[in-house]
Amino acid sequence: MQQGFPCPKCGAQNPPGQGFCSVCGAQLQINCPNCNSLVDVAARFCAQCGAGLGWGMRVKDLQYQLTTMDGGLKGLIAQSAGDVQNQLKQTEDGLHAVVGQYSQNILNQQAAVNETAKRIAGLIAEEHSMSLGRKLNRIGSGIIALGLAAIGLSYVFREMPYLAIGGTVAVAVGFLLQVVSNFIPSGTV
Repeated sequence: MQQGFPCPKCGAQNPPGQGFCSVCGAQLQINCPNCNSLVDVAARFCAQCGAGLGWGMRVKDLQYQLTTMDGGLKGLIAQSAGDVQNQLKQTEDGLHAVVGQYSQNILNQQAAVNETAKRIAGLIAEEHSMSLGRKLNRIGSGIIALGLAAIGLSYVFREMPYLAIGGTVAVAVGFLLQVVSNFIPSGTV
């Protein structure tokens, strides 16, 4: 059984001996220049007399191959262009998301810095309005906390017994400052 051949114009498969393409209507057979028999356009030799069908047939064959390759290349280029466009779109969307996230992080950090600045300004204002007795009381509390931390570290680092002594002295100084702060009148700044 003889297999059909593709149409040189559209590439559709047609059964052997058909004169025109069933899809696009292109001519599929010509007359042999030697015996005048009908032969397929893609044939290189006449099936009746064996005559070579000449350059004209080869040109049509080459035209068919070029048309087929051209269509395939156009399809491949269109597909590749679509893939590249999709990748660019995904990259662009990803960059927008990252920039948006960084912008939001910067805004959040700016808000945190503003809040910290307000708190520091409030503490400074409170410190300026605070009496000398309250200031000494706060300083004493801080020194006591520092001394207790030094005592705790002396237990962790047993080879440093002087930490415990220093911590004990710091606690005593802190308590002394707190006692003294009780004797300072509240109106003194």
